Order: sequence, then C-alpha cells, then structure tokens
Amino acid sequence: MHCDVAVEADIERLVDRTVARHGRLDVMCNNAGVLGAQTRRRRSIVALDAEEFDRVMRVNVRGTALGAKHAARAMLPRRSGCIVSVASVAGVVGGLGPHAYTASKHAIVRLTKNAAYELGAHGIRVNCISPFGVATQMLVNAWRDEADDEVVELAPPPTDKEVEKTEELVRELANLKGVTLRF
Repeated sequence: MHCDVAVEADIERLVDRTVARHGRLDVMCNNAGVLGAQTRRRRSIVALDAEEFDRVMRVNVRGTALGAKHAARAMLPRRSGCIVSVASVAGVVGGLGPHAYTASKHAIVRLTKNAAYELGAHGIRVNCISPFGVATQMLVNAWRDEADDEVVELAPPPTDKEVEKTEELVRELANLKGVTLRF
C-alpha cells in the first residue's frame, strides 16, 4: 500500500487498514525520513534553502507526528501498544548533517519525549532510537555524493552487499516484546 507519511489521510488509511486486517495495532515504527540537500555548499546555514527545509521537516517531523497520532488513536482503546520513532545521533550532536535534517531529528527526539509522557499514562510505550550512521541506501548515496576522492580511497562507502547485510541484521534484531517489526 502506498503511504506518503506527510499526508495525513495516507497515515490514517494505513492504520485503519492494519486494524481492519489484524484486529489491532501493536507496534508502529515511524522510520520514513529524508536527508535533504547534502552538498558542502548547501550544508552552510547561509545557503539554507527554505523549501528544502520545509520538505525535510514535512517528511521527517510531520510524518512522525502523524504516525504517532494515528497509532495512538488505534492503541488507546486497548491501553496497549508501542510507538517507536527513528531519529538520529545528529539530533543531539551538532555538525553531523545538513541543518534541516539535524533540526528534524532533534524535533523527533523532543516529540517522542512529549508523547511518551502523555501516552505512558494509558499503557502505550513511546520510544525513540537515535542511531549513528547506519549503512542504509540513503546514507550510502549521500556518502557517494559528498565524499572527496581521497576520503573514499581511505574509507570507501559501504557496498550494496554491505547495505543488504546491515538491513538483514536490523530485521533480525527488530523484535519488541515478542512482536517483530516489518520494514
């Protein structure tokens, strides 16, 4: 099913169809995200592109907020469930990514803390993971676009096979209280 996380109707439909098919929603993983502009020139605050900034915030923050909103709506009647959002170490350590990406990941950390405070009283766990650079296709593409030839020679970006291995490892470890996350 197609789901644009920045479109509320898509998220609502996804959650509703999941509940209709499985009878409930146990786990919601808010993992969609975009990096945004990744060239050296565009990483400067002086060169910040407002439209690009809005796009990153719309996908990363709005998408996470809408995912949490509609997951909570489905979980509240049962007073049970787990909402996991993926932020980044860039959300708590400066200088690791473009400004829009860093701001969006920091917002996800704070949004998660706020939602955890509210929903925890209703038996719904809300957590956030903030990994460092994981060899996803998004990071590999950014690395290839950004890195100097000298850097690539010293520390080449992960191969597609290495990315696949990382994704496989994450899938194997993606188990929350007996519920396996599916990506």
